[in-house]
Amino acid sequence: MNSRAKSALRLLAWTAGLGLVALLIWRTGPRLIARQLVDVGPRFLWLVGAYFAGTALGALPWRWLLPADARPRVAHTLAGRFAASGFNALFPLLGAGEACRLLWLPRSRWWQGVAAIVVDRLLFSIAGAALLGGGLWAALWIPGLPPSFLIAGGLIALAILGAVLAVAGMGRSGRTLALLRRAAHRLHLPATIGELESERIDATLAALLRGRRRVLVAGLAWHVAGRACLTAEIYFGLRALNVGVTLPEVLVFAAIPVALSIVGTFIPSQLGVQEAVQGLASALLGIGAAVGVSLVLLMRVRQILFVSLAGVLIASAPSRRTRPR
Repeated sequence: MNSRAKSALRLLAWTAGLGLVALLIWRTGPRLIARQLVDVGPRFLWLVGAYFAGTALGALPWRWLLPADARPRVAHTLAGRFAASGFNALFPLLGAGEACRLLWLPRSRWWQGVAAIVVDRLLFSIAGAALLGGGLWAALWIPGLPPSFLIAGGLIALAILGAVLAVAGMGRSGRTLALLRRAAHRLHLPATIGELESERIDATLAALLRGRRRVLVAGLAWHVAGRACLTAEIYFGLRALNVGVTLPEVLVFAAIPVALSIVGTFIPSQLGVQEAVQGLASALLGIGAAVGVSLVLLMRVRQILFVSLAGVLIASAPSRRTRPR
């Protein structure tokens, strides 16, 4: 598929997503949603703070996975993580924006950065599967949720863990080069990533997965803490909408984006899909579909702020300042 066709597909995905959002707002009541959003006021800052904390916590494990002499400063580590998150929100396909983090590493260390990114994303996925499992456990205590929710969530959690085990197995055996090059080509990552030294990447990745268990455990714990902060964002959003919810209900709401991140891989930011599913969930919980749609729209506003920040960060990255485009 050529670049023009791919650009057309991206435009079609964005158009369809925005159209679905508009339809959902119209069906659930635009006046009601507008009133709910206006009433949020300064409480919106709680969502911004929770997301900032969760993303910042999730930035540090990648730094720990790098050799001590290759680690960027903490500020640069955070900048890379926020840049990658913003890029991922705009472009689908399994976190293509993770390559942005390499801009805060010297070019001579990119091969180590790639290996660390792979392990970091595996830990992040395990933390996501744990949150999804928590949501499934919580759903057992909430009457009214159909069994299809539990079945779908369970299958997605198993799929995440299966993918993690498969990639980790390839990494331990040193057979990841073909996968990385294929991903670099298909995701249109910088061409230099596909030209990195294969033996060094494979050896570093295998060493990370076979040893340094303390770093792996600490990184996983840090990602779980980051996921907890993102769950808190859900709670703050519902409270800002003047909705009283229990912990099991918050866990169900928080688990939905994790599941959709896998199911809606080809949809930018799961636009429209997340609004629909969260609206359905809130309706099944008896608090009205408008609440679920308004909650996601609040998170969209926060997302716009951090996507804008990502653009500024990428433009000012050290590798962008010191090398010609």
